[in-house]
Amino acid sequence: MHREHSLLRCRGTGWRRAGRLVAVFVIRGLFSPFAHVMFTAALGVVLGLAVARSGTRFIFPAFIVGLVPAIAGHMLWNGGLLVLFTDFFEFYFLIQLPLFLAALASIMALRRAERRVTEDRLGGYAAAGWFTAQEVHMLATRGGRSQALGWARRIGRQRTMKAFIRSATRLAFTRQRIIAGHDLQLNVGREQLLLADVTRLRRELLTTAAANTRG
Repeated sequence: MHREHSLLRCRGTGWRRAGRLVAVFVIRGLFSPFAHVMFTAALGVVLGLAVARSGTRFIFPAFIVGLVPAIAGHMLWNGGLLVLFTDFFEFYFLIQLPLFLAALASIMALRRAERRVTEDRLGGYAAAGWFTAQEVHMLATRGGRSQALGWARRIGRQRTMKAFIRSATRLAFTRQRIIAGHDLQLNVGREQLLLADVTRLRRELLTTAAANTRG
């Protein structure tokens, strides 16, 4: 009898441990898998904004400022239930879910801003004859890039097209830094290299396309 009670106690303890493990998995893995990533990303956002506005001059103060939301977010997630709430679902729907939705909205806003910068700066190069209007649309929009990669895949030049898109995007943001007056000597030199790069890559793509057409 004593042995049976011991076995039941061990089995009960095992079930309780398994239940706690499942609860931790659901709460941490399913309900809020991006919580810590979001809080850490706040530091990156602050650093990015500082570099975009003032170059690297204020990178250290920006790092200190960025630590505040990153640390506060982690503290809120780890201690919110102990200090502010007693029910996890109340904590989740009032704090965690709005924060996650705000992070998604911020990502979408950043993507729109990236598109505007790419389109505006490459549009300036198009006015100077470096790109066509069709190329600017292709390089600045998600749909345009997708179509371009599909076309390049059919002619066996997908890797070249990826390099072309990447170099053109870097060129747009390099031009943005030049306009903002950041590290002019460095960025002007980089601009010339990127212009030569996109010219070479475009020539490779067009040469391959022409060869496939003749074939």
